[in-house]
Amino acid sequence: SGAKVKVQVAGGTQCLDPKPFLTQQDVQSAELQKDSKGNPIIFLTFHNDAAMRELQITRQNIGKPVAIVLNGRVVSAPVVAAASRYLYLAAGFKQDQAAALTAAFNRQAGNR
Repeated sequence: SGAKVKVQVAGGTQCLDPKPFLTQQDVQSAELQKDSKGNPIIFLTFHNDAAMRELQITRQNIGKPVAIVLNGRVVSAPVVAAASRYLYLAAGFKQDQAAALTAAFNRQAGNR
């Protein structure tokens, strides 16, 4: 139908396409890293076809928000700053949450 779905994010409401352009199955690997302030972030590398989708979508949406949905909940809606084939999840995770999520992504990647 193409109908948009409204979701609450920091700073208000966003209308999103209900069909994700990337899913957990597109993840090739996940790596737990730290940002410049020492906070945990998750670096995702995608399989080639998904990486090309990521590049195309980010190229077309520079300056627009994109929602990161985990377990049916929007955890972040960053503004796309540049075209990229990779993704950093920086959603204010605690270290144990980030480690568990990284492990879950890597388990799924091993099942592809």
